[in-house]
Amino acid sequence: MRLLVLSLALALVFLLPALADLRQFELPYRGFIGIPAVVLEYTVVFLHEMGHTMTRWLFGYLAYPSFDFENGGGMKQDFKHSDILLYAVYAALFGAFVTAIIMKRAYRIAAIVAVIGCVHLALVYGQGHQGAINYMGHGCELLVAAFLIIWAARGESVSRAVWQYLGMIFGLYLMGKNVILSLGLATGSEAMRHAYAAQKGVHVAGDFKKIAEMIGESVQTVAFYSMGATVLCAALVVYLAVYLPSTERLSGIK
Repeated sequence: MRLLVLSLALALVFLLPALADLRQFELPYRGFIGIPAVVLEYTVVFLHEMGHTMTRWLFGYLAYPSFDFENGGGMKQDFKHSDILLYAVYAALFGAFVTAIIMKRAYRIAAIVAVIGCVHLALVYGQGHQGAINYMGHGCELLVAAFLIIWAARGESVSRAVWQYLGMIFGLYLMGKNVILSLGLATGSEAMRHAYAAQKGVHVAGDFKKIAEMIGESVQTVAFYSMGATVLCAALVVYLAVYLPSTERLSGIK
């Protein structure tokens, strides 16, 4: 409990600059608080752009990330679609499924791999994969946040307390930053949405706008959907971090 309380308190302090921008209030000592927040935000931008890049690879698009830390986002450079890369992805999924179900008898992992394969097939031959590519910058942040929080909460799998605290703080920061973004775009000031549309100084600039244009909805609606995904992710994290038996490692679940 001490780990969660102290980590949450520090994460909330580091999130104050983003919250001040959302609610338009003056933050005392912002320059001092902003020093660790800027360091954390650079890491967030890196994870976000890597999420876009890896998702492009999964759908057969060769790409590499290019980072723009000043404006809070990054830009990607894409090559032509590669059927060979796409076939390699399906071969890897099939290999993982066979290994899990035959060699390891890890039926839950095999089921997860099968679901991933089915979702991939449903998205790859339409416009859905473009929506997934646009969202998975945000999605990568949530996945990393979930992993770090669970990893830190499973104290028996963490060798040093300092890493446990750092993992929990950064995981909570990532989760909180995404909550603030979604709430800001859904219910915040018009100034924030204008900054977002201009892709200046706003985290994951443009991603929700691209998804909104693709599905014919407003950015606010997409932000509400994203908020729902974040809540579901947080609920799953709580279950895995708190309710699994203390002796059960995540890597050993079958």
